[in-house]
Amino acid sequence: MPKTERRYLKELEKVLYDQKWLKKAKNFPVYYIKRGVNQKDGLRYDNTVIRAKMLGKEFTKTKGNQNSKNYQELYTVLEGKAIFLMQEFQGGEVKDVVAVKARKKERQRSTYYHA
Repeated sequence: MPKTERRYLKELEKVLYDQKWLKKAKNFPVYYIKRGVNQKDGLRYDNTVIRAKMLGKEFTKTKGNQNSKNYQELYTVLEGKAIFLMQEFQGGEVKDVVAVKARKKERQRSTYYHA
């Protein structure tokens, strides 16, 4: 059975807008990640469960990560709805930004940095 990883509020400090709220907030799990819940056709499936909660003045989000250009990710909304915010960097500068709204069962493929 896959181990559950937790991402706590304080781990998101650098990507949160409302720093004033953050200073007063308790440190709590914002989202959960289960890696390798399934493997099929050479693909590894991970699940990220995000709580529906406000983080000060903004909606809950992940810390994000950056993959190499040779590695793609496919996101599927299992329940609810989401906005995928993806960025492409070049030389430490943001080159392109894409925001995609998605609902249950909709998918989004990306090679960009995502949050």
